Amino acid sequence: MAVCQSCGMRMDEYEDHGINSDGEENEEYCMHCFKNGKFTEPDISLKEQIKKSTTMVEKMGWSKEKAQHMEEATIPRLKRWRK
Repeated sequence: MAVCQSCGMRMDEYEDHGINSDGEENEEYCMHCFKNGKFTEPDISLKEQIKKSTTMVEKMGWSKEKAQHMEEATIPRLKRWRK
């Protein structure tokens, strides 16, 4: 199962994947983070991405503390954020 290398979203099907500038599927980034060969939020910081992703996980029914802990452990390890 592919995971977006920007936000950590599971990409189960083709329509979950981002699109490259040539119109082809991008296998590393999801449709929310990557469109037309570019990041949808090119200036978002790691801290902002963690906060945004935490909010999304909370909407799935997780507690804020558990969601934040998971995102803080996961997102910095993704390709976009590794240094």
